[in-house]
Amino acid sequence: MPECVRCKDCAFLSVRNASTSDVYPADERVRKYGTPKTRLHYAPEGIGGGGFPMEETDSLICYYGIAAFSEDMKTLRVPEKAISKDRACSHFRRWISGKTPKEHEDMAIIEQVRAEQSAFREQEERRRVEWRREDRNDMRSTRIIAIFAAAGTILSAAVASAALWVSLNRVP
Repeated sequence: MPECVRCKDCAFLSVRNASTSDVYPADERVRKYGTPKTRLHYAPEGIGGGGFPMEETDSLICYYGIAAFSEDMKTLRVPEKAISKDRACSHFRRWISGKTPKEHEDMAIIEQVRAEQSAFREQEERRRVEWRREDRNDMRSTRIIAIFAAAGTILSAAVASAALWVSLNRVP
């Protein structure tokens, strides 16, 4: 079970620009107050006669889509409470100022690859140790077989020599 964390401390807290739909990292102001930028612009001529001022507010989003801030805003009504709410999240990554969510994601991937490489190296080292142990046992077995083969050869030679001696020294 993932630990409880707060989105305001997470690297993946992002803001979606209301007019361009671009996503950018939440800055310190957004993390502190929970309020993204609001822009005032004038409606185009085709909308309700046009020319009147309209507010456009960027929206808070989770880079991974885990937290639904728009739903939280309906119940909590205070943006700061929505991003300060305790949540269980497996994607949480501590925010480093100046880094984008993509850079944080890349760092997480690099750390994961390094951890997997380290685990693989440890597993390979254990295999090598086991192979060395098996090789030593095989070498011992080979030496024992060689010793018995040499002893057998010497014994055969001795028996053959004794048989030859007996046959040569036999009294007719």
